[in-house]
Amino acid sequence: RALSLAREQRHASVELLQAEVEEVLRGGGWFATQHFAAGEVVLREGDVGECAYIIRAGRCEVLRGGKRLNVLGEGEVFGEMGVINDRPRSATVRAIDDVVVYVITRDALEHELDDNRWLATVIRALARRFQQADRALTESMG
Repeated sequence: RALSLAREQRHASVELLQAEVEEVLRGGGWFATQHFAAGEVVLREGDVGECAYIIRAGRCEVLRGGKRLNVLGEGEVFGEMGVINDRPRSATVRAIDDVVVYVITRDALEHELDDNRWLATVIRALARRFQQADRALTESMG
């Protein structure tokens, strides 16, 4: 963008360029982004998911059985269990405002973890424990 010949495609200021470069250097700047209009469903309860989302801008509401459980804003994560298991989503998430999210796939998470061995060890251990707890809960319920 910074080198675009069309002025309207370049960053509006040096500060915006700097912020974008810093975001990429912190990691994850290469994640795909997705936009959702206010009222649009981002993920639906019962669907099987394969990715998580980080809210970059806007707010979302978390609903279970049609009842609001929570409101999430910038920097918050949802759908994270979809990255570590193939179970149906436990809630619906709908955009309250126009929302921009980073889409975190399993492959994207693995790519990020490849660069940080100790963090990868911790995340994988947590994921295994969540999966074990989820299996135990499922078995006890039915």
